[in-house]
Amino acid sequence: MKKLIYFAILLSFLSCQKELPPPEEIEIDLTLYPGEQKDGWGEGLKNNETWECSVQSLFHTDDPTRIGVFFNSYNKDGFLREDIGLNDIPIQVGTFPIKFGYGDIGNDFIGSIYSMSGGDGHVLVGYYDLIESKLENQLEVSEVDTTLKIIKGKFTVAFTLSRPNASLPETVQFKDIDFECDIVE
Repeated sequence: MKKLIYFAILLSFLSCQKELPPPEEIEIDLTLYPGEQKDGWGEGLKNNETWECSVQSLFHTDDPTRIGVFFNSYNKDGFLREDIGLNDIPIQVGTFPIKFGYGDIGNDFIGSIYSMSGGDGHVLVGYYDLIESKLENQLEVSEVDTTLKIIKGKFTVAFTLSRPNASLPETVQFKDIDFECDIVE
């Protein structure tokens, strides 16, 4: 009899769970905040409006002379909404072209991804492809301090939505995004 009661309780909990709509139907509030910015900051223009974000960077797992840098913004509750990833960045001053996807060590370009999240920050609602015809898709590393483990620079990059979602802009351009961040080991 106890097993039957436990089964009935479990069944009632399972039947109360709300099903999530497909990611392309989840509406998200596009009012974005930069977050804590404890490891770094970024600011510039997103679609010609002022934009700020938190920035983190990590050493590449296979090559300690390269890093990945992540630019994130959040909703008012602190849940992730926006994520730009630039990867395979040499730890040196210079200007580097940005391409779509993940860079590979030694291929002379910076890889990039951009996505939007909903819910508690773990629901992917939009994935963007790089607009590779944009000549200004580039990263400029202006300063590297290997003793203090700090990197500074600027980037410009443009993306287009890979699958339709009425809640998201079709194209997104980040222009003259200045940033500074710690390189975390």
